[in-house]
Amino acid sequence: MKSEQFVLIKSHKTKDIYIDYKNMAGFKVKPKNGKRYGGVEVNEMLIIKPDFIDLILKRKIGKKLEGYINYLIEVIDDDGDGTDGAKLAQTLNDIDRYRTTINNTYRKYLDEKYLDILLRKLKMVEVKLNEKMQIFYERMQRQIEEKIRQEQMNYNYSEEEKTSRRSR
Repeated sequence: MKSEQFVLIKSHKTKDIYIDYKNMAGFKVKPKNGKRYGGVEVNEMLIIKPDFIDLILKRKIGKKLEGYINYLIEVIDDDGDGTDGAKLAQTLNDIDRYRTTINNTYRKYLDEKYLDILLRKLKMVEVKLNEKMQIFYERMQRQIEEKIRQEQMNYNYSEEEKTSRRSR
């Protein structure tokens, strides 16, 4: 980002002096806590310093990536039937949406090397989750086939029972 100049604007009606943020480039952040700082409520903040933007985005991305990796570890450690297909699909959709956010929003603030590494990590997590999803679908397919086979056996057994009663 190029260096910006700040324009202070003085309102003649209210005698307030403020900075015109609409014409400035930077990263907008909305604080999540509802604290008041000396009577001032912060709704939105514009960060202009590139080093600070880089630091904030890397911390934010790191937390999100760590959450995905922890979920992946949780899924891999769960060898039983406890894997939830809906949650796997939701996580895969969330990763895809997050990749789009990174490419569309964060790309202009981060360097290419970091982005390349980050996108490769996301791809690795996505591949592993897709493998787990495939295993889940195969297990569900086997369960459905087994249930159909059981129902056919029960149906054939009841048909034999009906014909044996008639012949007596």
